[in-house]
Amino acid sequence: MRDILIERAGPLYSAVDGRLFATEGGLPPTAENIRAALKDLNKAGPRDTIVVFLAGHGINEGPNYLFLPTDAAADDLGKLEPSTVISWRDINDIIESSHGQRILLVDTCHAGNAYNSRLIKDAADEKIAVLAATDAETLAKEEPELGHGVFTYSLLKGLAGLADTDHDGRVEVGELSKFSVERVVKMTRGTQTPTVYISSGRSFVLAR
Repeated sequence: MRDILIERAGPLYSAVDGRLFATEGGLPPTAENIRAALKDLNKAGPRDTIVVFLAGHGINEGPNYLFLPTDAAADDLGKLEPSTVISWRDINDIIESSHGQRILLVDTCHAGNAYNSRLIKDAADEKIAVLAATDAETLAKEEPELGHGVFTYSLLKGLAGLADTDHDGRVEVGELSKFSVERVVKMTRGTQTPTVYISSGRSFVLAR
């Protein structure tokens, strides 16, 4: 995902700061590293574009959605230690306070529960585009032969050009969301439906 964004979105900008946190080929995706990277988003200016892509394990804990870094840990009662997990509020607060065009891509189980009605309003008020792999009730599917989750695979194909439905050489966020939803539903035979929220009039160009 980082590589294709640098390749396809990079030409739209004077510079790209692409950071990878992964178990292989990147910095360790620990809670501390993820939080540090999120804080750096505040350096973005009003003409910049922020893309945050999360792929991994996510769970629902009561009304809250939690993303699990590699060092997530539980206490003696089995309750997750807050300092070792990333809550949706951690992510949303940073993105809300940042400048420029912002898009959040989430490919985790129960990803749709990453934002409830209040957070949808927050996203609308702050003009944040959100594409999540599932709704709150279904699982994000993985296919070994694809090397990715179905949602991530669909995003990659869309960014590579398949989402450019009007053939103008550009992939807009709206085009990417429509393509990804349709591709995931088709590939999973309707058992997985991504959740999308894009503020009206915010379908900006993401890739060429």
